Amino acid sequence: MKKFFFNIKLSLKSVIIVPFILQIVTTVGLVAWLSFYNGKQAIEDLAIQLRSEITALIDQHIKTHTAMPHLVNQINSDAIRQDLLKIDFSNPQHLVSYFWNQIKQFKTVSYIGLGTEQGNYIGSKKRENGSIIVELSNHNKLETWETDTDGNRSTVSAIRQNYDPRTRPWYKAAVNAAKPVWSDIYVYFSSNSTGISANQAIYDKKGKLLAVASVDLTFLDLGYFLKNLKIAKTGQTFIMEPSGLLVASSTDEKPFRIIDNKTRRFRAIDSEDILTSATAKYLEGKLNNTKKQQLDFIYQQKKYFLEVLPYHDKWGLEWLIVVIVPENDFMEHIHFNTLVSIMLCVFALIVAILIGIVTARWIIKPIQNLNIASKALALGQWDQKVQIERQDELGDLAKSFNSMAQQLTELLYGLEAEVEERTKKIKQAQQQLIESAKMAELGNLVAGVAHEINTPVGIGVTAASRLNTLSLELENLYKTGKMKRADLDKYLKSTQQGSQLIQKNLTRAAELVQSFKQVAVDQSSEQQRSFVFKDYLNEIITSLRAELKHYQVKVSIICDENIVLTSYPGIFYQIFTNLIMNSLIHGFSNQQQGEIKIKVKSMKQGLILDYSDNGKGIPAKVIEHIFEPFFTTNRQQGGSGLGLHIVYNLVTHKLNGNISCDSSEGNGVNFIIEIKRINNEYSL
Repeated sequence: MKKFFFNIKLSLKSVIIVPFILQIVTTVGLVAWLSFYNGKQAIEDLAIQLRSEITALIDQHIKTHTAMPHLVNQINSDAIRQDLLKIDFSNPQHLVSYFWNQIKQFKTVSYIGLGTEQGNYIGSKKRENGSIIVELSNHNKLETWETDTDGNRSTVSAIRQNYDPRTRPWYKAAVNAAKPVWSDIYVYFSSNSTGISANQAIYDKKGKLLAVASVDLTFLDLGYFLKNLKIAKTGQTFIMEPSGLLVASSTDEKPFRIIDNKTRRFRAIDSEDILTSATAKYLEGKLNNTKKQQLDFIYQQKKYFLEVLPYHDKWGLEWLIVVIVPENDFMEHIHFNTLVSIMLCVFALIVAILIGIVTARWIIKPIQNLNIASKALALGQWDQKVQIERQDELGDLAKSFNSMAQQLTELLYGLEAEVEERTKKIKQAQQQLIESAKMAELGNLVAGVAHEINTPVGIGVTAASRLNTLSLELENLYKTGKMKRADLDKYLKSTQQGSQLIQKNLTRAAELVQSFKQVAVDQSSEQQRSFVFKDYLNEIITSLRAELKHYQVKVSIICDENIVLTSYPGIFYQIFTNLIMNSLIHGFSNQQQGEIKIKVKSMKQGLILDYSDNGKGIPAKVIEHIFEPFFTTNRQQGGSGLGLHIVYNLVTHKLNGNISCDSSEGNGVNFIIEIKRINNEYSL
């Protein structure tokens, strides 16, 4: 088997590409699978957290909602036992006002009532439209009173005979329990809602029964609360009793039905909502009324996350809070991410194949060239040379091959004389390059001067030529006797305009010549003079304008016009010329355009020159050597490596200052030059 494997002839391209693609496919596939698996685990954790948060919210809402009726009963009980509220039905207006204000203050309860052991009764009820009615019973006659906005009785809207609160179930239940209790859930037929009442027997200090307080609570608010809960995208929740009877639901279904003009409650398993019914059916036989349960089940080939939280209070209420979260609400994102992952995998595979092909070609092509040249060399064709311009191992191999071929050729044909002749030619070429470089520097200076002066001089010549033409035309008109006053006026006007144009442009040319002359003198002279620093900077930029236009680099100067130096201007010319040319050659060599900023700040300690550009910057391994003599990264293009070294010596020795450089690759360069003040002036 091993022998067969080694006898298989595989191309170098296949050996490079196939393992590369296999690694990419394996890695991307594994990442996609892990992403899907971790996403699914995260969804399950999120579902658990969401269910717990929803059940906790519902539990807290129920506690707050159901505690209010018993709180009202306790308030009324304490008020009666402390004689703060007199049970006096001979003049019941104070009772009417008390219960009217109380039902208005406690907005979550729908009815507050009080039945006495003497058979009297008073209650206040809040209607859906916000109005309040008062029910008052004295001597077995229950009257329903409408009230005004101040709580005063206005008209009787209904009368019920033979009403005795002591015979009512809520009264008897409270007396028999001898403690606060809940009634069974019942249906408000008029308000299309279910409700429950909290009842509490009231005793005096001697233990004698005085009355029974009752407060009704509807489940309308509970239903609205469940509907407004955001349970993922399509999640639901409902509350039921341990017996299975539905209490409230987040759906639009009411927890009761009207059959034969009678209201009847029904079990959650009989719900018309399919998901509520299926969940209740699944929970049959699995409920634990003492602890929270987190379950999941499959219905119609869809997975649902389920949580059941038992609710108990100290007054005997026992409910089950059920929260249902469909897995699809979360898996939509997982499926979408999976699709995206597959598409990215395919894209990565295509890119990997292309990169593999390009990489293989990039590696194999030089090897093939070396192979062909080696075979030709073996056949006696000694003039072989491999053209591989690379800086890697293959480039080194090609150079070694070429060197070897050259040595063999020299040994075989005895070309020492030819080598010597070529050496002479190389030296001559070097000397020519040096002379060409000198002429190029001179040409750049002349080109800069000519470029700036050419425009004003050209305009002046054109204007003078025009004046000559006009003079000849006027002379001709004069000699022929055809000259008119209008012709003379036109000539005088044109002459005046032309003269102004000539004067303006010749003045500009004179200024440019003076500027270049001053710069040239400053370069060759070491005499001190006083000069406005900003103006001198502008003169330097003017002398370099041709180079700046060639690189399309803009120079901005930010300097106070009142800064006057008494120093050697030629030093500053050399400093800024070297810095600007260094930026152009190294910083903007491959850029279409750029910007150089020169900021001058006058401080108490001295002068700060802030020079920066937005070029390609200096690598970290290079920046620590930039001030060293003969250090350059552009020696192939003729760089001497002395520019920044000269700048450093001029700043530190001639100006007694400091210079520092801050740069990183791709972020431009920044030079800070600090020149100390001497005798409160910049006499440098």
